[in-house]
Amino acid sequence: MGRLTTETRARNEAAIRAAMDRLLAGTIPPGGGCDLKSLAAEAGVTPS
Repeated sequence: MGRLTTETRARNEAAIRAAMDRLLAGTIPPGGGCDLKSLAAEAGVTPS
């Protein structure tokens, strides 16, 4: 796995913050929880 570009890092941070806001607002995905694994999955930043 290589280093992230500045642009990719900024996109990932924005996606994580948006997902964090949704989880904290109570919008929990089916089968998910309010935890780091769900946060990463909801943000779409889980490694493949």
